[in-house]
Amino acid sequence: MSDYKYITMACRIAIDEDEEVDFIVNGESLVIVAIESCGKDGIEIAHDKLMNHFPNHKVITTHMPLFGYFDTALEIMDLEAEIAKCGQTFHHEDKPHRLDDAFNWEELHNPVVQKGSC
Repeated sequence: MSDYKYITMACRIAIDEDEEVDFIVNGESLVIVAIESCGKDGIEIAHDKLMNHFPNHKVITTHMPLFGYFDTALEIMDLEAEIAKCGQTFHHEDKPHRLDDAFNWEELHNPVVQKGSC
């Protein structure tokens, strides 16, 4: 198993000629120009390396398995929607991932839904 569980990315601000954008943060569109992969102990080194080489760029570090989680979670949401169209419900016994609540943030932060009112 690889020790590379984090990725640190240097991102520049997108320009009109860019065909796609990798991140939009607070309305700012960003394109990845460099990536360093590392273990938890190498995050600071990777960050400093990219900051030194790309001083005018945003540097972002994330836990690599998040990308796999997002992909799986979105696939499950699509399947749940298809099952709901058939009038059925989907229930799984697994303990929810801590980010499941993040995908359902509106339900968790909406007082009307929390009270069970319509």
